[in-house]
Amino acid sequence: MNTPRNTQLLSAAIVALGASLAVEPALAQAGPMLEEVVVTARKREESLQNTPLSIKALGAAELEDRNILSLGDLPSAVPNMSVQGSISRNTAGVFIRGIGGVGRAVTTDPGVGLYIDGVYLARAQGGMLEMLDVERIEVLRGPQGTLYGRNTIGGAVNFITQKPDVEPSLRVKVGAGNYDLMAASATADLPLVKDTLLSKFAVSYADRDGFTTNVFNGDKWDDKNYFGARADFRWLASDTVTVDLSMDMSRRREESSGAQCVLQKPDAPLILLADYVMGLGYADACGTAEQLGDLKFSLDSPSRDDMDDIGGAATVSWDLSPELAFKSITAYRKLEWELFEDFDASPVPIFSSRGDNAEQEQLSQEFQLTGNSLGGRLNWTTGLYYFDEDVSRPAYSDFYLLGDFYQRVREAATTSYAGYGQATFDLTDSWSLTAGIRYTEEDRSFSNREQVTATGELRDVVEVDDTFDAVTPMLNLSWQASDAMMLYASWSQGYKSGGFNSRVSLEEPESLEPYQEETVDSYELGLKSTWLDKRVTANVAAYYSSYDDMQLQTTDVAANGSPVSLIRNAGESHIQGLELELDILLTSNWRVGIGYGLTDAEYDTFDTLDPTTGQYQDLTYLEFANTPEHSASISSEWVLPLQNDWLSESRLRLDYAYTSSYFTDADNTEAFKRDALDMLNASLVLDFNGGLTSLHFWGKNLTDEIYYRFGYSLGDSFGTGARFFGEPRTYGVTLSHTF
Repeated sequence: MNTPRNTQLLSAAIVALGASLAVEPALAQAGPMLEEVVVTARKREESLQNTPLSIKALGAAELEDRNILSLGDLPSAVPNMSVQGSISRNTAGVFIRGIGGVGRAVTTDPGVGLYIDGVYLARAQGGMLEMLDVERIEVLRGPQGTLYGRNTIGGAVNFITQKPDVEPSLRVKVGAGNYDLMAASATADLPLVKDTLLSKFAVSYADRDGFTTNVFNGDKWDDKNYFGARADFRWLASDTVTVDLSMDMSRRREESSGAQCVLQKPDAPLILLADYVMGLGYADACGTAEQLGDLKFSLDSPSRDDMDDIGGAATVSWDLSPELAFKSITAYRKLEWELFEDFDASPVPIFSSRGDNAEQEQLSQEFQLTGNSLGGRLNWTTGLYYFDEDVSRPAYSDFYLLGDFYQRVREAATTSYAGYGQATFDLTDSWSLTAGIRYTEEDRSFSNREQVTATGELRDVVEVDDTFDAVTPMLNLSWQASDAMMLYASWSQGYKSGGFNSRVSLEEPESLEPYQEETVDSYELGLKSTWLDKRVTANVAAYYSSYDDMQLQTTDVAANGSPVSLIRNAGESHIQGLELELDILLTSNWRVGIGYGLTDAEYDTFDTLDPTTGQYQDLTYLEFANTPEHSASISSEWVLPLQNDWLSESRLRLDYAYTSSYFTDADNTEAFKRDALDMLNASLVLDFNGGLTSLHFWGKNLTDEIYYRFGYSLGDSFGTGARFFGEPRTYGVTLSHTF
């Protein structure tokens, strides 16, 4: 898929690296320099430039200037990362280097771990996290099978929140924008006992009209109605003991996402049944809906996409000695959601789901011990991890076409145990060797039952369980060639446990079989460098991954003609690529960032049984879903020469991101392919009153690109599918003041 444009992008990125290093005569002078970025990706504080990992870190100021409001906005700033929504816009399918997951089933786990202050979030539902009082975000690319472990086969995204300050303060923000956007937030630091007991409170609210139209009744869908709150308490118990307690909640009451029907196979069995036997005109209705145009659809079902999320965590940090530290993280979270889905995506009653209510609870406990030995030459981390999760999802399905009305209740439980250790030994002043290993064991169970609405008859009653375990090692060798340059080579293994298909049928034996765990071996070479008196950073990483038993969601036809969604293992595949990131301080008031990501992914073995012929099909020609081959970004921020007695500072920022085309489903349905996308965002920040007051003008997708963010097919039995629109142009203004 190397189009001329994509080749030009790769060439431009390489030329940019060379150009940045060729400007030494102009930049190599005493003056301002790029600030040091500190990360905790390896469970201890260290400079980003001295961390031998491919990692992208974004601080609070950059997140605000870029107007990054949720997890879904991150890919524009992170090469080789994509975030896909689902039928619900609040569900996050995160992919890094071609590895991730989108599934909403109670048995489906993500492939990239999401963490808030070290607490793992187990469900994709609710994963479109809002930026509520975030200090920084760290995106770790590649498997993190040692220190993070569970379901970080593709990488990890760490949200680190702001901690309470010793000084009292209050910051208030209000904003407005198109689609009648109204937003407000407040953050307050309130010390309770001077230098001993601190507290911090944050609230956020946003309400916006929908940007898609249901022509069936004229309603607006894809709106936003969000409220979130967070409370943090910090007890400085002594010089060596710190106790952090956090509680957070979020509430969403929104319309569903508008599904535009896609007519794939007009002579499919269920289309013929609907059109010729029942006279519903399904094919015509779907075809008409498909031609409605941008941001329009036609559905006859009601709309609802509600979600409630609460959580709490207690973290105890104890410096046992100058060389030894202990940490305990205890956390509980609860998630509830309700979703209405019109599966047939048309204005005629064919197949829909209502009252899709679900509840998830999780409890986790982690103990960490970190230290250094041998005069500081050996730095190590070891720990124990426990995780317990229960999910229940009852839903009413109305299959009007076949006269089948029933409630399906699916329940899943997972208990996970792990022990891990990782150590870095300084072989010399410039060479370091890191080794790590983790053992994980997971007990998983699943139950399914369907109750026919009219008769109360129970069917497809299934109860299954299984145990999965794995050992995931890693090795990393780094060379600090100079104070400004580090090279590293690493091998790491990632793992995601197997599980069960949540859409089971006793008439479909394959749906009752567990799918297998998936593993990846990733090899990486990297360079981290600083140039021109710390006015340029240039980081490059190249990787190769061998991926076994990839878990893919596919759609089959059940014996009664209805679609059955199955997760299958795809055999073997490989992924190779690179990341390039440049940060250049051209002058004291002009900063430029350049990012480029390449992901070349291919199936090596991938067969599936064709139920109509009984023969195996070779599917290695398919492309990875949700995996753009090229991603590139350029950002430029200027501090404008507009300062005066009343204007403290003014900053203009432009952010351009390019993503090459990719399929949003594993079957590579052409109608669900997202075309290459150019995204232009901009912001202008005016600081007044010594920076205490700010006026922020912002715009996203300024060229108003229309694109599909997600799609699904109902398979050969239906011959139709649905696709969902991404956000069009949005813009607004935000006023903030710090008291």
